[in-house]
Amino acid sequence: MRDWDDLKYFLAVAERGTLTAAAGLLRVNHTTIARRIAMLEESKRVRLFDRSPDGYALTPAGTALIERARQVRDAVAAVDRTLAAHDTRLSGPLAITAPTALTVHVLLPMVAEFSALYPDIDIRLASSDTVASLSKREADIAIRATRAPDELLVGRRLSAYSMSIYCARHVWENADKRPVGWIATSDDPPLPSWVPQLGFGSRAPGCRVSGKLEALAAIKAGLGAAQIPCRLGDADRDNLIRLPEAAVVKGPDIWLLTHRDLKAVPRVQAFTQFLAKAFKRERALFEGTIGGDN
Repeated sequence: MRDWDDLKYFLAVAERGTLTAAAGLLRVNHTTIARRIAMLEESKRVRLFDRSPDGYALTPAGTALIERARQVRDAVAAVDRTLAAHDTRLSGPLAITAPTALTVHVLLPMVAEFSALYPDIDIRLASSDTVASLSKREADIAIRATRAPDELLVGRRLSAYSMSIYCARHVWENADKRPVGWIATSDDPPLPSWVPQLGFGSRAPGCRVSGKLEALAAIKAGLGAAQIPCRLGDADRDNLIRLPEAAVVKGPDIWLLTHRDLKAVPRVQAFTQFLAKAFKRERALFEGTIGGDN
């Protein structure tokens, strides 16, 4: 094996199943991954994957290799964490991952403020609803909504996370003329409990979207009402209204997490302390305690 990159490409395809998904993980072109896999197979004179229109499936040789490859990946990540733990500079790269909606509407202004205070820290913010692995050094810090943080990680609870039902203000004000429909997200059950409770009956949703960010856009477009985080709904009270009688539902808390090997790194500590204060300033928005009177 010439270098770790050979195994990195192999693992990405083995664990994600397709070139496209592996390319998204490694942030390279899918043709690069296909070429590297082909070169690895050719150099070792072994076929690691069976190709099909549905993706890449491991051959017996690939199955035999995968656990060894994971051990190498874990060892390389451990080396990286060990070296990073001895980096005492308030400068250098800091990789952060967070859910897309939280990144777009909450974190970016906070990161801008942090960068003004620490211009030598190179923030690399990846917005994704896929959970990144801190143990594999896919990020230094992860901001996650979770009820049970990984016991192998350390961090702090940033805020509660509450949700309620919102629609566009102009739609609600004309609801006597045109009934307000409801919007479903991929996280919703077929008929969320709030739909009949708020008088929508059992009719099908007027619109289906993939996530909370898309639901917010659909609400603003006038497509109906949806359950979204109070932090998103109450922050735009000129355009959105929380439906009367809509309950505030507590979701999983928002946590800032890092690997225990990195907790003493100065730039990790600086960002952790800064973000805790920034979230504290917006606690009422996150908890949904200011939007009930509309």
